[in-house]
Amino acid sequence: MTEIWSQKHRPTTLKDVIGRDDIVAHFKVGDGFKVFHCLFHSQEAGTGKTTIA
Repeated sequence: MTEIWSQKHRPTTLKDVIGRDDIVAHFKVGDGFKVFHCLFHSQEAGTGKTTIA
């Protein structure tokens, strides 16, 4: 099955997130900096919510 491009290439760790240092700083926990896909967050449109999710 073919994956959707945005899902295939989305960041899997916070180290993979580019350009949102302010948001990444809020989510850093532990050494692995794993992205937790179950977090709920809200902000204005265009702030990278979907990318971080």
